Amino acid sequence: RTSLQDARFAARFDAAEGDGWQLEFLARALERDAFALAELSVSGGGTISPSDRRVAGELEYGAYRIATGDAALDAAIGTAVSGRAAFVQAPGAPLEIGTLTLGGADYGLSASGALQTENRTLTVDGRARLSADDLSRFSALSGQELTGEAEIALAGSADLLGGIFDLTLDLAGNGLSTGQETVDRLLDGPVTLAASARRDTGGVVLRAFSLDSPGITASGEGRLGGGDSDLQIAARLADIGLVARDYSGPLSLTGTVGEPRADVYDVALQLDGPYGLNGTVAGEVATGASDLTLDLSLPDIAPLAEGYSGPLAVRGTAAEAPNGLWDVDLALDTPYDGTATVAGLVGGGRSDIALTARLPDIAPLAPGFSGPVAVEGEAAQTRDGQWDVDLALGTPYDGSATIDGLLGAGRSDIRLTAALPDIAPLAPGFTGAVAVEGAAAQTGEGRWQVDLGVDAPYGGTVTLDGAVGDGRSRLDYTLRLPDIAALVPGLPGGVEARGSAAETGRGGWQVSVDGTGPYAAELAATATIGEGPLTADIAARLPEIGALAPGIPGAATVEGTVTQAGDGRWDVALSGTGPYDAAGRISGRAGPQARNRARGPRPR
Repeated sequence: RTSLQDARFAARFDAAEGDGWQLEFLARALERDAFALAELSVSGGGTISPSDRRVAGELEYGAYRIATGDAALDAAIGTAVSGRAAFVQAPGAPLEIGTLTLGGADYGLSASGALQTENRTLTVDGRARLSADDLSRFSALSGQELTGEAEIALAGSADLLGGIFDLTLDLAGNGLSTGQETVDRLLDGPVTLAASARRDTGGVVLRAFSLDSPGITASGEGRLGGGDSDLQIAARLADIGLVARDYSGPLSLTGTVGEPRADVYDVALQLDGPYGLNGTVAGEVATGASDLTLDLSLPDIAPLAEGYSGPLAVRGTAAEAPNGLWDVDLALDTPYDGTATVAGLVGGGRSDIALTARLPDIAPLAPGFSGPVAVEGEAAQTRDGQWDVDLALGTPYDGSATIDGLLGAGRSDIRLTAALPDIAPLAPGFTGAVAVEGAAAQTGEGRWQVDLGVDAPYGGTVTLDGAVGDGRSRLDYTLRLPDIAALVPGLPGGVEARGSAAETGRGGWQVSVDGTGPYAAELAATATIGEGPLTADIAARLPEIGALAPGIPGAATVEGTVTQAGDGRWDVALSGTGPYDAAGRISGRAGPQARNRARGPRPR
């Protein structure tokens, strides 16, 4: 629906009275759907020469109280725009535009030049300038939190239909920001960009290009396209800390681009960075057929990984494969004489790679341990964004482990095994093999469902089953040792226990145990850990104390509460019974310089 309150149009020219002409147009209260305009005006005049049909004129125009129905567009345009134009048109000659302006409250466009249509071309020759004193008005329209001021100047000629041009561009900005922290650090301070380029049927000639700001500089020149490209480029980041806050030092990139064959570009890039970082990328770039080599080295990893040292090098190739994939073959030399390889297809959510990693001695990474570490396996991306992994690990002391299953996308589901032929290197004084087998699966909301079984030395077994994560962990466990004498000489008999450990939601854990031991001893206990002082309720029973004290028959029991008091001391409140109807209590503080109150035994 369109409505218009009123409109007036008047044009006047009379050759009998002279060569002057006048034009006036005024429309008020124009509305169409959500668009509204209080006033639109065009007025001006000029001359028409009857002898050579030359037309000259000047126009002034404006639109006021604009409402487009789009809040972002309204903020960018403002409530009013206006401008003026001066032109001359003669038959067979270009349209000469002496002045063309259009602008709002704090932004504007000005241009001058010539426009001509001829032989299926539309050519423009002239100059234009666009300025904005406050870029924030364009924030909503761009979707970025813009600030600052900017001015763009463009001069030269162009065939708008044929794509031929010869142009110079100059841009200057100050106080620029986009609301993106990293980008804003690079834009901090005055920013200038200058370019001079020509495009013809032989390709693009970049006469000069430069970008200058306190944070980043770049330059380039040469020819691109047309089968004989020869381009030189350079860029420098004043401080890598502008994009990676934990590091510092300049980063520079230089290189060349050639064209040995049509649409095949030969690139050679040199990278120099902080901490002695050095690298090259070289090879051919072509649509669907790129083939590159990479050589990157760092003399010492210490500045990037505190506490570690040694050189790092990455070398290899990357070649484009069908369906947007890259076939990579990379080899890494790491600190401490480590090596690694990655080979296979990468990209497009369909990566499928084989990988290896080896370290001759784990001691530099895990002081107190020694021996080689090796990883070998495969990883492939699935259609729903997960990784299907199959990894085998070799560990120090002839240990081994495997990981097999799906990882990622919040739906990981893996199976794992681990084995060590003898625990002695990790637990001096003990011997025997250890084996772990189980599964872990993500259940959503940051939780994992785990089911693990452990075969321990001396015939021992442990199981863990439950959910962990998101502050709501709960695990049930069992423990069994056929004969504790292997750990406590002189105390024969098996130990069995079961219980649970659950997060309380207040930063602590509630742990319970219910078990039996040698001489048919029984123990039940619950404890709260991590919520202030540790507190435990215990109940223990030995059905026949004579096993420990020959000649004294009968049962013994203990029950009560112990609470951690700090400084190695405990608050205790225990009561017990024994043979011959004996009973007793102990309460107070146990530990260094502690006093206890005890009673018993006493007849019941």
